[in-house]
Amino acid sequence: ARLQETVQAFASEGVYVFLDAHQDALCTTNGGEGFPWWITAKMQDTAGWLNKSYITSPDHPLRLAIPDFLHEILTLMGLPIPSVKLADESDPDPWRAYSVGGNAGNPAYMNVGNVSMRLNNCDSAWGEGTLILSAQVQNTAHRFWNSHASPKERQAYFEPYLSFVRFLCSIWEANSNVVAVELFNEPPIGGLPSFVKAMACRRDLFSFYSAVLEALDDDSEPTKAPLA
Repeated sequence: ARLQETVQAFASEGVYVFLDAHQDALCTTNGGEGFPWWITAKMQDTAGWLNKSYITSPDHPLRLAIPDFLHEILTLMGLPIPSVKLADESDPDPWRAYSVGGNAGNPAYMNVGNVSMRLNNCDSAWGEGTLILSAQVQNTAHRFWNSHASPKERQAYFEPYLSFVRFLCSIWEANSNVVAVELFNEPPIGGLPSFVKAMACRRDLFSFYSAVLEALDDDSEPTKAPLA
């Protein structure tokens, strides 16, 4: 309802709107924003025996997924090598505050509530790519881009995302000042530190987009909203 009211407020002033499914580092549990935190929490609960990190918590500290080849490239280019920083090096449990299951704050606000996370999502850290190159973001992105291909993953992650896209398209249909809908803003690469997975990321992303468009076309009333 608030999105509809916001769009109408812009319309009353003659302002056109572009609906952008925005994200930074995918989720608050990774220090960014975008996905609701239950998405990465569910990924963590279903991580399997490999127990990859999809959230930041005491059991899954924020860590980087920079392979040796990328480290060498950054060094040759004279670019800073990202590093995870802590607000208090003597703190034995820096990632509990606002973490999933930590009972120390709402995970929806971990990106702003956890003091160590704030050191890793400030402007200088963004410039170095700290969060984007974290294991949490790399694992989440790779899994989400491939969520359409597995029945369980599709039901858990892809279908809720489709519902969100359909909602945005309905806002376009109801308001003449909405120009278009962007499916996903600045999608990050995924799969590092695996060179193979990272190199296949663009293909995975395009397959994801294709699955979205096919699902929307298969609706009983296909959307007419322009999609970017």
